Amino acid sequence: MNPTLDIGLDVDRLVPNQKLRAESVRREPGGGGINVARGIHRLGGEVCALFNGDERLGPRLASLLEDEGVPCRRLPVAGDLREGFSVRVNDTDELFHFVLPGPELAEEETRQALDAVLSFEPTPRYLVASGGLPPGVDDDFYARLARGAADKGIRLALDTHGKPLHAALEESVYLIKPNIREFAELSGEQADDEQAIRKQAREVVERYPIEVLIVTLGDKGALLTTSDTQLRFQPPRTRTVSPVGAGDSFLAACIHRLACDASMGEALRAGVAGAAAAVMTPGTSLFDPEEFQKILADTEELPVPETE
Repeated sequence: MNPTLDIGLDVDRLVPNQKLRAESVRREPGGGGINVARGIHRLGGEVCALFNGDERLGPRLASLLEDEGVPCRRLPVAGDLREGFSVRVNDTDELFHFVLPGPELAEEETRQALDAVLSFEPTPRYLVASGGLPPGVDDDFYARLARGAADKGIRLALDTHGKPLHAALEESVYLIKPNIREFAELSGEQADDEQAIRKQAREVVERYPIEVLIVTLGDKGALLTTSDTQLRFQPPRTRTVSPVGAGDSFLAACIHRLACDASMGEALRAGVAGAAAAVMTPGTSLFDPEEFQKILADTEELPVPETE
């Protein structure tokens, strides 16, 4: 719903009141759903990225997706596409990531997006809705999307937070993927240790009509909870270059494996490996498929007690 044209720069040092010159620039398509589509495509999945885009920057975003071979469809809107930029400072190895506000959508543009998703042919098995909502879109948008997806038998994977997530959880959602901070907001309590997180995850699955809850734990991997099982995977130690894109890479790899009819364990392992591979890349770049395969082989399942 709120895609981004991402610009990445490297500068030698950060000095106030001076021109900071970059030797090169990276331009990439971005935003939650866009990145998930890119990741699924890198893994060989069949995908289409639907996005809202104006007449000026929207075609540029579509062109960048087409350069990667990612099928896409632009939904025309009046407001300017969101832009973001990241700056890596070489002498301190710090990363600064700035995201500008997105366009304010009119009601007919919001309705256009909803209709485009739910009338898509052929009907997809999985629908990924990821990221926050742009200005002008009511908090119940993802709830309306979830209701329509359920009516058509589409499995909705939703990666958002706050009021839009709470509204959507009044409907049936197949999978949600909060990080540890977002999960504390959802559960209403900050967990102090992993045992408490496991307990809260079971309570959330009992409370809301969701089939799969995945809580991502940063470099500690992720915890998956359903009504009858919990699974925990942890990646090998990797060098973190940029955390940007890790969550989207996780969701891309996880949904790709589920769409290939893999087990929950295999899907969770893939998601953890995708996130670990993503943090090794600069700026807003996603995972490298070869690094993903290496990390996947070394991603281990950890035991989870059945009861506590």
